Amino acid sequence: IATGGRYEKVALVTDVRAKNSFNELIATIDQLKEMMKEGAGKKGLENNQKFNVGRFEHRQKDMYGNGPLFKIGIVTDIHHADKDPKIGRFYRQSAGKLAQAIEEFNREGVDMMISLGDLVDNDIRNYSVIDSVFRTFNGPVWKVLGNHDFIAPYSAERQDSIFKIMGIEERYRSIRKKGVRLLLLDGTDVAVFSHPEGSKEHADAVMTLDSLKKAGSPNNRKYNGGIGKKQMEWIRYELERAAVNEDNVICFCHMPMMPLGGQYTLFNSPEL
Repeated sequence: IATGGRYEKVALVTDVRAKNSFNELIATIDQLKEMMKEGAGKKGLENNQKFNVGRFEHRQKDMYGNGPLFKIGIVTDIHHADKDPKIGRFYRQSAGKLAQAIEEFNREGVDMMISLGDLVDNDIRNYSVIDSVFRTFNGPVWKVLGNHDFIAPYSAERQDSIFKIMGIEERYRSIRKKGVRLLLLDGTDVAVFSHPEGSKEHADAVMTLDSLKKAGSPNNRKYNGGIGKKQMEWIRYELERAAVNEDNVICFCHMPMMPLGGQYTLFNSPEL
């Protein structure tokens, strides 16, 4: 930059966002320090002496202010099963991939894991393999259910066994940690596959599907699900409590809420 008939050297940095960017910034400053030493006696570089780069302290936590509140490791659609590959799913490889993920989570000091459903592929007997892998994680593992976690033919006894085997005490729940409220939702609450035929819950799910089909909604699929009235009231309560406590809220569910009108979204995603 030419100023008053002389040239000055200016170092510019911008968009220092990612973790590696800090390391690159440190390397850049080290280079500048060497340039300052080399040009200390040269005309036109006097102002560089005012650039005291030695005072710069690199702390990864500065990226987040006071550091990350906590770390969550998320896995989904593991679909573990003892069967040959199909439609791009390599069922027998799932447990090994999960083990690799958990190894990385442990190395990164992840505080908790959340599984977003479809741990198995319609056979709960395969869950014991996944459970043994989950036990290698250094922290709690929370789970929400997906449509492939259920088994046909559907009966109350068979459905209840899924929750017991997977250690899920509540179909939906909240976890509050350091000013963040995590809502683990049950997207199988209103679904034809999660309740036995002849039950009121199954009949309600059939009616919901019929109404979506008449309305031409693309998510009128038997493998989709929705949020029931009782759970929706619970969600409203949790959001009200979050507002009072000024908590941030993160929702977790197997069926997505967005995009509205999507093929795989929750039955009542607009309301949610």
